[in-house]
Amino acid sequence: MQQLVHDSRNFRFLADPALAALPEAVLLAGDAATAEAYVHTDPDAAMARGRRFTETLAEAVARRAGVTVPPRTPQFRRTQQLAAAGAIPARVHDLLEIVRRLGNEAVHGYSGDAVKAMTVLESCHELALWWYREQTGAAPAPAFVRPDPPAPLTRAMLRDIEEQLDRLRAAFEAATLPAPRVRIGPASPDGRHWRGGSEVAGAMGTYLVHDPVETVRAEDGSWTLMQAAGRALDGAGRPVWLRGLRIDDDGPAAARMRDGLDAQAACLERPEAGLPALVERHRDGDLHLLVLDAPAGKSWLEMFGDGRPGLDPFMLPLALDVLAGVADGLAALHRRGHAHRALDGGSVRVALPGRRGRLRDPGLAGWPHRPGEGGEHPAPEQRALARGRPGPPTDAYRLAALLHACAGAGTVAAPLRDLLPGFPERLDRLLLRALDPDPGHRPGAAELAAGLRQGRRESAAGVRA
Repeated sequence: MQQLVHDSRNFRFLADPALAALPEAVLLAGDAATAEAYVHTDPDAAMARGRRFTETLAEAVARRAGVTVPPRTPQFRRTQQLAAAGAIPARVHDLLEIVRRLGNEAVHGYSGDAVKAMTVLESCHELALWWYREQTGAAPAPAFVRPDPPAPLTRAMLRDIEEQLDRLRAAFEAATLPAPRVRIGPASPDGRHWRGGSEVAGAMGTYLVHDPVETVRAEDGSWTLMQAAGRALDGAGRPVWLRGLRIDDDGPAAARMRDGLDAQAACLERPEAGLPALVERHRDGDLHLLVLDAPAGKSWLEMFGDGRPGLDPFMLPLALDVLAGVADGLAALHRRGHAHRALDGGSVRVALPGRRGRLRDPGLAGWPHRPGEGGEHPAPEQRALARGRPGPPTDAYRLAALLHACAGAGTVAAPLRDLLPGFPERLDRLLLRALDPDPGHRPGAAELAAGLRQGRRESAAGVRA
């Protein structure tokens, strides 16, 4: 990748030694040069790399300007916050929006527009010049040069470049973590609590905990559940999802939670599409640890937003494809005798590369049912057990509710065609069935997966038209 940046006519100035101390510099240079290399041969890939360049740039600017942006904030909202705080001028905001919009068209892989890809590349070049001036005080001022078609890159070269960029992304994210680290274990004075920067010891390695840490405590005080994203401290920095169950009073309630964690580990031992892969299940005194693989990517909320101002129609094919992958994972979970029961915008992951949808974790599988469980998008039977026992139909409801909320419908079971013109009619009817208050009337996860894929094909054809 270093050679690719060096050979770039438009972005080699980003390899200036004056920028070497900045954790985002190499990542920005790599994404920009890769976009330039793709612009003639794969315009969609060029626009996707350009979009990632602007996301990294916005994150870096926010950090240096002291603008607090929650981790799951969509790019359009992040740039709005930066503009409102005076961290970026109007021209930079406009350029970021141009790349975001065109990148959205490419992210589902059906644009193929070389003219738009060149626009993205020119916008990234202007943004790179602005960023360079902000960081160094100097003005490199190289004019944008339309790149010539490059010599073909081999599959192995492309794979190597993408792997390097993934590692750089991991390093950039790690650079934003708090510096202090606290070891978690029986010998530590703080060994019963997780926070960002904590280290958790497992049988197969040690893991660094990232903020935010989600914590749930039993009403009777018998157990505490902690979970967070993290990274293996093994040199490669493999991203993981961590669940820690601390037993504070080893009675029947804590035993049921511990048995449920064991059931989750057993359920995930055999890999299957849409499910997270088990890394290890470990016990260290009163701390029970579950570690799951978490490939590089984004959450549903980060990728598609929370429904305000609504789902971008250009993103619809990708959204349906992601949910089809999630439905595959739910179907696999159901075949193994479990239900997720906690599907939301954070528990759906969009893995990169490939933009495949999958579950972050097994949700509440194996754990006792209780009224009010599951957080956002609860099914009727989760709000009141008199409506039925939560199970696989609950997952169908929550999946449909997630898409409806993202489209701007909130919790209302309204036709999505009213919000997204051209939304596939058959899929609309299927999703309304999934939102039926009676669990017995809802489709299964496999039927949802098939319907979502068919709807994706229909919506993608509409976008191309």
